[in-house]
Amino acid sequence: MSNEKKNQALAENSNSKDWIELYGHEYAEVLFEQDPSKAFQRHIREMYEEADPRPKIESFDGAVVEEVSYAEAKEIIERYEWLGNLPQRTVASYGLRIGGELVAVECFGLGGSPEARQIVEPDPDHYWRDRTICLMRGATLHYAPDSASSYLVRHACKKAHEEHGWCVFSPTPILRRENED
Repeated sequence: MSNEKKNQALAENSNSKDWIELYGHEYAEVLFEQDPSKAFQRHIREMYEEADPRPKIESFDGAVVEEVSYAEAKEIIERYEWLGNLPQRTVASYGLRIGGELVAVECFGLGGSPEARQIVEPDPDHYWRDRTICLMRGATLHYAPDSASSYLVRHACKKAHEEHGWCVFSPTPILRRENED
């Protein structure tokens, strides 16, 4: 985003909803530059909250955690997660639905190499490596209930164990966004 566009975005008369639709994370970067005391992810969340000020869902009544498609997960991750991308090595994604609406996703994948899942040595038959999965990405919409992220991680890990046999869940290393130098 050019400096001229940044100045326009910060002008008091600008409509932030328009800027969000046009520039997405680039607009959040402008907000972050203006106030670096908040995490970039917080700016993204607040940006979408301002554009869509629906009330927070208050409870988990009727909540369902289920496997969701790569496309469904990708849509939420690209919009709400600070890295803004979903690795192609994602092998399973789980979503939290409340009232039928997808309000959070967690995505599991293989990491950059088999060694990313090598948690013990020696493991000659790859017993533990084959039962280890990396938590690649996760995102929660701004109107999801408080603690929706931890609720989903807990239930997604349980389902992933039941459905895929994984029993060790590892965070993946933070990688730089693809468009960064």
